[in-house]
Amino acid sequence: MPHEISTDHLQDLATKLESAQLSFIRLSECKASPPNFQVLVVDRMGILANLYGLASVAFVGGSFGPGVHKRAGTGCAWCMILFGPRHRNSHEAIQLTQNGGGRMIRESEELNDVYR
Repeated sequence: MPHEISTDHLQDLATKLESAQLSFIRLSECKASPPNFQVLVVDRMGILANLYGLASVAFVGGSFGPGVHKRAGTGCAWCMILFGPRHRNSHEAIQLTQNGGGRMIRESEELNDVYR
C-alpha cells in the first residue's frame, strides 16, 4: 500500500517517471477506459492487494530504505514483483525470488529495463 501519498511526494514521483520516459497515470485519474500507460501510481490507501492481479509488474516500496514492506507478495498471482536490495526482512520476497515470481533490482536503471 502506498505509505506516502502527499502532493509533494506524488509530484516528485511524477518528475522521476517523466525523466525516465515512462508513461504513467494516477489511479485517481483513471477513467473507465484509461489511455495506455506503463506505470500506475497508486495514490489511494488500502487497495494495493486488489491491484496486483491487474498488473504485469509491481514494484514494492521500502526496499531501498529501511526494508521491503512486509506484505511483498500479498494478492499477487499473475505479476512479477520487484523490490530493492533491502528485502531480507520479508520471507515472501525471498520466496518470490527463489521461485521466479520476484526480482531484486539494485538501481533505478534496472527498473527502466523491465519496462522496455
